Amino acid sequence: GEAQAPGWGELEESVMITHIAVWITQAVSIREMAVRLLLVLSFFLFSLAQAVAEQPTKAIADCNQFEDSARQIKGCTEFIRLGKALGPNLAVAYTNRGIAYAAQGNFKRAIRDFTEAIKLAPDDPHPYYNRGNAYYDLKKYEKALADYTAAIERGPEMALAYYNRGLAHQRLGHRKESIEDFQKALSLDPSSQAARDRLHKLGVP
Repeated sequence: GEAQAPGWGELEESVMITHIAVWITQAVSIREMAVRLLLVLSFFLFSLAQAVAEQPTKAIADCNQFEDSARQIKGCTEFIRLGKALGPNLAVAYTNRGIAYAAQGNFKRAIRDFTEAIKLAPDDPHPYYNRGNAYYDLKKYEKALADYTAAIERGPEMALAYYNRGLAHQRLGHRKESIEDFQKALSLDPSSQAARDRLHKLGVP
């Protein structure tokens, strides 16, 4: 019979998206620029940036680190519960927490967080990519395939998404499509030994 579906060891690792702290830096820079704008707009931007700047730095730091999943979940949850984050920041927090849940093997919770991130940042490829990984580990290969495709549509240079979509195609018996995806992954990232090995196993020189 078919071998047991691989865990994340076979998948290319989850992608750490732009850290929350980077977005906060950008929000503060908007406040500094606001002086040159109309008074009403200046006040709005100042208030918005100030609300972001006042968020606890420990929660942000914990949510941005990937060494301790339990601490990351706690930090991201605290950040989310503040209720002051901007859309992009909130999407980052949900995605990072989803990655932490997935690292613990809690793929259903991870999927909920990635889905929330997609609602907040529908043009960002990273929540789709990471949700695809979670679906893959749940052996829901059709859903994984759809999410990897959505990630590629939003990030066409994302070699990891092509590689993992190739794995999903392989699981579904789509030999031609898996070869095409592994070749594309290798063309985008010539250092990818994983893609090279997959092609070799499929008899492609």
